[in-house]
Amino acid sequence: MTATVHDVAILSDFRLPGDAPAGVAAEIRAQARAGLGTTLVHVRSPLLAGDHPFDPVITGLIRDGSADLAAEGEPVTARLLVVRRPEVLAGDPAPEPRVRSGRAVVVLDTEPGEEVRRRVASLFGAGIEWAPVSPLVRAELLRADPGRVLAEADWHEVVDGPVRQGEPVPRGPVPVIGWHAPSGSSLPDSPDLQVRVLADPGAAGSLAGLDFFVHFPDPDRPGASGRAVLEAMAAGVPVIVDERFRPMFGDAAFYSDPAGVPELVHRLYGNREHHRAIGLRGREFAGIRYGPAAHLARLADRGVRPGASPSPALPASRTAPNRGVLLVSDNGAGPSSLSRLMAIGRRLPEGTPVVVATQSHGAVVAHREGFLTEYIPSPGVLGLPREPWSELLRSRLEHLIDLHRPAVVAVDGVPHDGIVAAAEARPGITWVWVRRSMWRRGAGHEWLDRRRVFRHVLEPGEFASAADEGVTVTDRDGVRVVGPITYLDRAELAGAEEARAALGLAPGRPAALVQVGDGDLDDISTPAGRIARHLRGAGFQVVPAGPNQVRHYPISRYLRGFDLVVSGSGYDLFHELIGFEVPAVFVPDPGAALDDQVNRARFAAAAGAALIVEDPGGDDLDEVLRQAVRQDVRDALRRRCAEVALDNGAAEAAGWLAGLVWEGSVAHA
Repeated sequence: MTATVHDVAILSDFRLPGDAPAGVAAEIRAQARAGLGTTLVHVRSPLLAGDHPFDPVITGLIRDGSADLAAEGEPVTARLLVVRRPEVLAGDPAPEPRVRSGRAVVVLDTEPGEEVRRRVASLFGAGIEWAPVSPLVRAELLRADPGRVLAEADWHEVVDGPVRQGEPVPRGPVPVIGWHAPSGSSLPDSPDLQVRVLADPGAAGSLAGLDFFVHFPDPDRPGASGRAVLEAMAAGVPVIVDERFRPMFGDAAFYSDPAGVPELVHRLYGNREHHRAIGLRGREFAGIRYGPAAHLARLADRGVRPGASPSPALPASRTAPNRGVLLVSDNGAGPSSLSRLMAIGRRLPEGTPVVVATQSHGAVVAHREGFLTEYIPSPGVLGLPREPWSELLRSRLEHLIDLHRPAVVAVDGVPHDGIVAAAEARPGITWVWVRRSMWRRGAGHEWLDRRRVFRHVLEPGEFASAADEGVTVTDRDGVRVVGPITYLDRAELAGAEEARAALGLAPGRPAALVQVGDGDLDDISTPAGRIARHLRGAGFQVVPAGPNQVRHYPISRYLRGFDLVVSGSGYDLFHELIGFEVPAVFVPDPGAALDDQVNRARFAAAAGAALIVEDPGGDDLDEVLRQAVRQDVRDALRRRCAEVALDNGAAEAAGWLAGLVWEGSVAHA
């Protein structure tokens, strides 16, 4: 009888208190939602004497079917084994766990000791990854043994709470602090500060009503996982922590010693809008860096991905060959397709070889961003008719495939003849069509017929999908949909002051970015010129997008420096403006070949997330701009964007693609 091969086996003593059960539970939930199977291997450790129940959260996940519990002593076969709290293997646990896995990761929150290391090796073989749970633990381990071999990346905690729970705003005249300090230190209440001491910040409702979460761990223990801080961030509560946590949380947290907390709290709390932005920034950071998509990406890096067919477990020392991805941007000279592919490429697991082939003049930007880049001039640049250019494209793609040996070729754009010919000539690798939706009604049937050469379709999400009237709406078999893909996450944006300084904007005056057609902003016979004249008359500094796009790539990093953006409603900038909560007036291009910019902009306007000008040559242009320059209108647009924006799907796309790379690498080993 063939043994069941589980996707993930998690080994631990599930009775132990502390952060570990919450971390295990979050991973189980992420795996279950992705369709991955989890089995739990329970070890009765010497750390607890007597009879103790499982942690109730773990028990609930077993009962609802999110995870299975292996019988004690039962042989378990899994594609990946994750060992939590390896000290549970000290001594001679009875019965001895019997797990066979393709890969094994031991998660460390403290020094395991030589006995445990030997025990793990004897049970699970060579090739085990020893992964610290945080930079703090990594530093402690290397301080004790500088020659220790650790996994390249930490096996960080996962938070899976909702990333959007309404706007975090001040709730009253006196800030409320949640104080979590296992060492017992605290601050007394005062007339201008309310302190709530939290024994267990993970308890239900413990973060409700807080304006700040303050965490100072015992100096003798490094705070290990930082889970309490992450849960506060995920709930939108600004956090103040010890300086030691900076490697974990960067600019998403504030740092102080206990004595400096009151002054810092009052300074941050005094500005309502600033306090709100702090909460949103932390929430975004937690959701992106430590959310379920990040966990699924690291599973994919180890060969575990949704929909992958399980194979017999391999010896733990065996890994897939180091093959990579060829990203083909095929939409001519524009940067949109290239930016989407780079958004995915920069989030692929570390060590994945990535090559970019593009027709875009932005090839220099891809090279500057660190990608190995091949520029393939478009037919317009070369002055070639369709047939010889298609032959050139086929030849260049086949050469790149033979030279770099990718496991996956991902094509963003439309499958021109040269791409189809290359796919047919190199069928042994996985071809993926990165295909945007929202095509114009009735357009693109000729491209849809060429889907046959692609094994998979990856669809970047669309905010306006409910208004999609294009032919891809009915072509859904085998389509993997992720969130809207943008190059940057919100946590990577520059602050308003930093952005304005980088762009050379004068302080004290509102600023607008204008990207409408190819018109000269000083030529009032063009829509762009009329827009610029109106905005300047309202006191705005007006910045043209073109000269800044390469010099300040990605320009989205600096969007918080603008009070208003007037632009077309192409996919990339549209989703950046909605997702980054930037007030916008969309002027859709009705002549775009495939992209239904009109319906996209109409949907945003109907949702209250943007304004629209459909006829920039008509009378409504000035009327809409009169609304857009009003502060109350822009504030309302910003609030609505915060309510309806979707999270960036680039990390999820990268995790999914990484799984295809691993499968293709194994198939060609």
